[in-house]
Amino acid sequence: DAYGYACPGQPALAAELAWRDASFTHRRTGIYATMFIAAAIAVAHVLRDPIEIINTALQFVPKRSRFYEITNDCLEMVANADDWLEAYQSINHKYANYCHCEVYQEIGTLINTLRFADNVGDGICKQVMQGNDTDSFGATAGSLLGVYFGPDHLESRWLKPFQDRIHTGLSNFHEQSLSCLTERMGRLPELLQTGRYQVQPSELYVNKNTDFNT
Repeated sequence: DAYGYACPGQPALAAELAWRDASFTHRRTGIYATMFIAAAIAVAHVLRDPIEIINTALQFVPKRSRFYEITNDCLEMVANADDWLEAYQSINHKYANYCHCEVYQEIGTLINTLRFADNVGDGICKQVMQGNDTDSFGATAGSLLGVYFGPDHLESRWLKPFQDRIHTGLSNFHEQSLSCLTERMGRLPELLQTGRYQVQPSELYVNKNTDFNT
């Protein structure tokens, strides 16, 4: 997701950065999915038509891949559906064999969510109700929709329970403030495009409560 944030309106660059990262741990379909999502988030900054966003993002994955074929098929189902439930039933009927943590059906449901979501919160709910990998794709849906709808389109009820705290098992990452992390993510385009903002190592690995004397 972060590569999409860092490259607003630049899906080719977002996809390339995602490819570089994912190629360390994934191959083929796993890599193509990360490229697709990064490109979709990048173009969601500047395009208003959900179908156009997905069509554009698809141009940055290999056209001869099974990922491209199935994602394009899911896009057609969503584009021709009257509502999200009809689209979900079509996707699930054809691709039910790809279940939890198998990306094909889940990418289809993400496309469905983007097209039919009324707002960010509604989209997160629609994504989770479609099942499968609900935590990962619920988060990805919220990420994509947050860019698409823009600031101030997430109800406070989604944020208040966190009390501005973030907990992660990521090694050597000790940021505890959700708002500080959000602010830093918002500076990614400037960091990438101009280099005028330089991230200090202490910003990445410690937080304001770190005691350097212990």
